[in-house]
Amino acid sequence: MNFGNANQLGAFTGTAEFYPNFCEDPPNITYTGTFDWFAANGDEISGTFAGYLSPTGTPGLYDNHETAEVTGGIGRFAPPTTGHFELGGQIDFTTDPPSFVLPWEGIISSVGSKQH
Repeated sequence: MNFGNANQLGAFTGTAEFYPNFCEDPPNITYTGTFDWFAANGDEISGTFAGYLSPTGTPGLYDNHETAEVTGGIGRFAPPTTGHFELGGQIDFTTDPPSFVLPWEGIISSVGSKQH
């Protein structure tokens, strides 16, 4: 479970499926996945993401390099909503569960709206 606040979505909660690949690009960890974010009013955006984690000088702490594509949603984000955003931040694997702060910036565009 994750949570955040976005200009066009407001306060949200979310879920994600995260598929790491520890063998592709050592010492980096590459990954792919899917996400669903839920606004307080029930609106939802969903999509896919891919990226890699690069080790920092601190054991267990990784810098995040990620892109995500919005592929649909519910409510005001019903198809054909699209979007793209990039995420940075860090992930700390020394905590259980791992903790993270991933600031992001991008565009979500839905039918009848201006790009946001």
